[in-house]
Amino acid sequence: MAYSANDIASYILQLSEENGDEITPLKLEKLLYYAQGTFLALKHEALFDDEVLAWKHGPVIYSIYKKYQRYGDSPIPKEGKISGLDEQTEAILSAVYAKYRGFSPWQLVDKTHREAPWKDAGMNDVITSESIRRYFEDEILSTAFHDVPAGEAFPKEWYDSDEDAEWENDLSTGGETDKANRRLA
Repeated sequence: MAYSANDIASYILQLSEENGDEITPLKLEKLLYYAQGTFLALKHEALFDDEVLAWKHGPVIYSIYKKYQRYGDSPIPKEGKISGLDEQTEAILSAVYAKYRGFSPWQLVDKTHREAPWKDAGMNDVITSESIRRYFEDEILSTAFHDVPAGEAFPKEWYDSDEDAEWENDLSTGGETDKANRRLA
């Protein structure tokens, strides 16, 4: 079920208030983009139906831009609490907020400018949901377990150090074991 970008923006503003943070319109736009991307990657459906546009300062949702543009570089004032989001959506939004809350608006602009969905879209064009989904799936999968020691990402009974030693060696050497085995064959 897709929500409106306005509902998601209100929830992000609620999270910022709960965490004692201030959010400018520019940062809100980027947080919405990261929320949409994460949701598309995890759920294979859009968080909100509003189009994401490739503007000069990164991804923008036009309805949110229009609603909050009057605040410029100033923080958006507190809004009321929002309800009606399902528990899983709130959990995803909370995780996205926790991951990106420490970035300044301009750090987020720089980050989005290095990412394929914005780079590949024409200026002022729509960044397709498919482009966003593909990028975030790759991003999430490539970083999902990067800090988890082998054998701890899954139940311990699934891990057999003897059986998995060659696979782990391939991961740590960039596939050297596999290349060597192919040369011997």
